[in-house]
Amino acid sequence: MIYKHVLKGCSPTPLAHYLKALGLLRLVSEQKDSTCRGAWIDDHFVLATTLNREELKRFFLEEYEPTAMLAPWNGASGFYRTWDEKGKKLRNSKNGEALVSLVKRSGSRWNQWKIGYDNAIQLVAPIAKKVDISRLPTKERKALLVLPLGNCGSIYLVIDKGEGKESIQKMMTWANSMNPFYSSAMTAMEDGNTRLSGVRVAMMGQSTTQQDIWKILLRAIY
Repeated sequence: MIYKHVLKGCSPTPLAHYLKALGLLRLVSEQKDSTCRGAWIDDHFVLATTLNREELKRFFLEEYEPTAMLAPWNGASGFYRTWDEKGKKLRNSKNGEALVSLVKRSGSRWNQWKIGYDNAIQLVAPIAKKVDISRLPTKERKALLVLPLGNCGSIYLVIDKGEGKESIQKMMTWANSMNPFYSSAMTAMEDGNTRLSGVRVAMMGQSTTQQDIWKILLRAIY
C-alpha cells in the first residue's frame, strides 16, 4: 500500500524548505523505501511511500543514519581548541564537545561519524607539528589551531591558521572524492586565481538530542 504524506512544512519556497523536502526524500529513498516518490502539489511537498505516518516518524526518530559532514579545515569545526594563557589550559569548545558527543554515540547509526572523524584526524595529523604551546609568544600562539588529542599538559599538535588551513582544504577535497564522509565545496575557478570555499558542519548543542531535533522537524513538516 502507498501512503501519501502531505508535508506542509516543505514548500517550493523559500529555498530552505525546498532543500528540506529533497533531504527527506533522499533519506527515505536511500535508507528505507527505494520506491518512494515525491512531488509539490498546491505548494506542499507530497511524499508517496510504503511507510505509514507512524513508520515514517519512527524511521527518523530511531533508525535513520545521519550523514557525516565534517570540515576539519575550519577553526570552528570542533576539531580544534585555542590556548587559555591565564588558565594554562585549552579553552572549552561547544562545537568540540558536540562533535565528540556525536563520535562517541553508541549504535551503528553513528558509524559514518566515527569513521569520518578518524579519517580526518589521520589526514590532518601529518600536517601538524608538536609544540609546547605555553612557551610560544602570544602573537605566534594566536596564529595556531590546537588538536586536543590526549592529556598532554601544554604540548599539543598544532597547525597554522593560514598555511595549514589551505593544505587541509586540498587534502580533504581529495578525500571527498575518495569517500562520502567529507563535505567540500572548494572550487578552483578557471583563471586559477580565485577559490570559493563552502563549509557545511553538522553540529548540535549539548542540551539538544537527535530525537529533539527530529521531533521539532516533524512538527514543522506536518
